[in-house]
Amino acid sequence: MTNIKQESWKNIKGYETFYKISNLGRVKSLAKTITRKDGEVKNLSEKIIKPFLTKKGYKQIVLTKDGDKKKHYIHRLVAQAFIPNPNNLPEVNHINEDKLDNEVVNLEWLSRIDNMRHGTLQARRAEKAKKTVEVLDSAGTVIEVCRGLKDTAMKYNTTDYYINRSSKNGVDLIGRGLCNVNFRIK
Repeated sequence: MTNIKQESWKNIKGYETFYKISNLGRVKSLAKTITRKDGEVKNLSEKIIKPFLTKKGYKQIVLTKDGDKKKHYIHRLVAQAFIPNPNNLPEVNHINEDKLDNEVVNLEWLSRIDNMRHGTLQARRAEKAKKTVEVLDSAGTVIEVCRGLKDTAMKYNTTDYYINRSSKNGVDLIGRGLCNVNFRIK
């Protein structure tokens, strides 16, 4: 059984008679009649507009009204149309961290600080989980090799902060009574 996503459309604020945005992140221009500079009248049909990618990897579109052109991020247009923002939060976050996934279910309003934290959270967690940690006795002999800072910290009843200090700065956790072992990150 295929999962077909239902697409719904809403007007883009400030461009209500010109464009619509969908909950799936697509933009369309509405049908209209225009008069060219040479006086020729043209009927333009509704059409989907293809966005372009910014240098930072976000989808963007140029919207025109009364001869003025302005660039807009697709994710912001989707959020403004479909996601209530009662706390007037300034930024739109891609929940799965995929900048190209502008479906409404992948977007949320956040404060600047929360968006910055989220942006690197997944990468930091993955990096910590990959690290190999050598557990050392007081003589500096490796007594165990563990995988991941968080798991090692839980196993030895300490924190990844102390594991990092022991490894990078040579802090003697045993000598300071902070832990019964020292650590070296590989």
